[in-house]
Amino acid sequence: MSGPSGPEHHSAQGGGPEDQPGWGAPPPPPGYAPAPNWSDAPAGYGAPAGQRPPQVLTAAVLGFVVAFFALIGALGLFALATIFALFAIFGVLYLAIAVMNIWGGVQALSGRGSTVLKTGGLVTAGLALLGLITSLTQGEFSSWSIVLIAAGVGIFFLLNQPASQQYFAARGAR
Repeated sequence: MSGPSGPEHHSAQGGGPEDQPGWGAPPPPPGYAPAPNWSDAPAGYGAPAGQRPPQVLTAAVLGFVVAFFALIGALGLFALATIFALFAIFGVLYLAIAVMNIWGGVQALSGRGSTVLKTGGLVTAGLALLGLITSLTQGEFSSWSIVLIAAGVGIFFLLNQPASQQYFAARGAR
């Protein structure tokens, strides 16, 4: 034995073999940034706790798209109401659907709740299903009704995902 080998020997001479060239991990490349800490995220969801999950964003965007088309439909029905007054009632119904989807989308994006947007999605899907059944009884097929049914059910489905429910529960919303 040629010399001491305890921990005090390493500190007296500047460290152990890990301080010598060729030992330890190589330095990070230029521009390297460490990965974010995802340990707070629920398993399998990929978003840190507290951030809006993509399911909520997608449901809100679907709500806004449905609202846009409902507004266009309401304007058309109000224009037709000059010919036949019953169209005004349907125009008000479309306007209510648009308001419900916009209001629900804003609430969902701000984390205040999902109930209004879920309801708007289900009302949209229900009325589109009624329209599809009506068109089928007349021997026609309405692909637009299929799109609206899918959007309404999609909104409801996305907001009932565990990540969405955890997002709203963390904010004390429903």
